[in-house]
Amino acid sequence: MKILKYTAVATALTIGLYGCGGDSDGGSTATSQVSFYVSDAPVDSAEEVVITVKQIEVVSVDGDTYTQDLSDGNNDYVQFDILDYEGTERLLIAEDFTLPVGEYKSMTLHVVPDSSATMNYVLDEQIQHPLKQPSNKLKLGGFEVTIEGTQGFTIEFDLRKSLAERGVDAKNGYILKPHGVTILDNTTVASLSGLVASELYTGDNCSTDDNAEQNGFVYLYENHELEIDNLIDNIDPTDEEFDDNMPPEGYQVPVASVGVDSSGSYEFGYVAPGQYTLAYTCKNTADDPINWDMLDIPYTETNQASGVDGLLEVELTEGMNEDNANFTSVAP
Repeated sequence: MKILKYTAVATALTIGLYGCGGDSDGGSTATSQVSFYVSDAPVDSAEEVVITVKQIEVVSVDGDTYTQDLSDGNNDYVQFDILDYEGTERLLIAEDFTLPVGEYKSMTLHVVPDSSATMNYVLDEQIQHPLKQPSNKLKLGGFEVTIEGTQGFTIEFDLRKSLAERGVDAKNGYILKPHGVTILDNTTVASLSGLVASELYTGDNCSTDDNAEQNGFVYLYENHELEIDNLIDNIDPTDEEFDDNMPPEGYQVPVASVGVDSSGSYEFGYVAPGQYTLAYTCKNTADDPINWDMLDIPYTETNQASGVDGLLEVELTEGMNEDNANFTSVAP
């Protein structure tokens, strides 16, 4: 089943609304008609990452629970391949979800149970692996409804951080970990993109597989004036396997990371406003989302030792589209 990508006018999905809690004394409460979208920062090798969601559940800071049943018009669920919605592309999965204005401490995506691995799966090298969620739930963080009227949020899947193998290898299937999924307000979110000069990844020090789809990766870290030695690759500090390979004291984990394509382009589609440092590495080494892989970040062909041409600082404001965050060659 295919679902249309979001364009200027999104196609509405058939949905039902159920609420528990709210204003117990019968008084009026300001509400918003909330829409939710999904988007993705791509994973290294997977060809498809398909998930089927039947319900969105949100819980307010006061403990009130609200749920929204999902449908594509033919089925009582929404199924989508996350990889179809990279960069600034996104898919509308729910709209007109009536929620009181205020803070919400959590969101849970209820996944359709799947014993046959046809509803939730990862396709890698033409082999289909099951994508299983504990209790068929993906529990995410919170968000705030601030507008009385209409408001939209994007659920951003950073698959390089959230898609992990179950057990020792892919034979046991995959799981989506919540620490790589964020909920962003469409009214304030920014985007970030740019080019990487070919001199930074063309040469013996950055030789890669000729069939590789990426010319290295760009990592995004919070704040400016960061210590290069503290920048590490994707990890999950909450995972028990992490104890076997501890990074140095003072390490900083990336907010997100994306591949650089064959033309030298990269894009972060949905980023919260703030100060960030971008670090480029020309190494196409696989990045385990759980453990520290000791990747060299930044690392470039022309001047990797100093990192001068492997770092950029940017500041994003609400609604900003920064499309000129370019990594240029620096003469040695």
